[in-house]
Amino acid sequence: MFFYKTFYWLIYSLMRPQLKKVTGLENVPKDRGFLIVANHQNNYDPLIIAVALYPFFQRHLKPKNHKIYFIGSPRLKNEFFRHPFISALLTLGMDSIGYLPADRSSLKRSAELIQKGNAVVIFPEGGRNPKKVLKRGRRGAAVIALLSGCCIIPIGSFGPRTSGFKEGLLGFFASKNLVIGKPFQFQSQSQREIDANPQILIQATNKIMDKIAEVAQKNINRP
Repeated sequence: MFFYKTFYWLIYSLMRPQLKKVTGLENVPKDRGFLIVANHQNNYDPLIIAVALYPFFQRHLKPKNHKIYFIGSPRLKNEFFRHPFISALLTLGMDSIGYLPADRSSLKRSAELIQKGNAVVIFPEGGRNPKKVLKRGRRGAAVIALLSGCCIIPIGSFGPRTSGFKEGLLGFFASKNLVIGKPFQFQSQSQREIDANPQILIQATNKIMDKIAEVAQKNINRP
């Protein structure tokens, strides 16, 4: 455990200087759980969000034994957590970071975790997208927001465009910025109410993507 904590601090120390600016940290609620919805510029978005929120986590979440959960593709553990330094940072280093696969059961679980005071991070585009136009939003974030009636925090991530191994390696040391938007929320709905009125999901998803587009300074891909 000592090795992993030391490894974590090494990686944190390397990553933290690359986070040049965080705007809007005061928008994150200190007294309740919340849902973070963010654009997905590159592989380092989860890392940089974790680094940006670390002081907040230490002060407001850790004393209450609350965690920050990241929702990702079920293959995330194979593709992302296979890297030792990322695994150390997101799981052992902060020791209160969790991972949830992007499936229906996790959406319900996420709503419950938020209601208990935890934070959940989701990327509604469903994958990396360095383009100036957001991908069409998936509805998982809206499901969580509606089931929990929680505070929603939009985040715009600004960093390098990474694709290949070389770009990814260089991207680790590239400058990164985060813009944290003002919170908003929806009236809570039961799963039965959501299933009976799919239009609620569409409207909620559209609003979530509008808020992300605003802080990420991107356009929206909407039919």
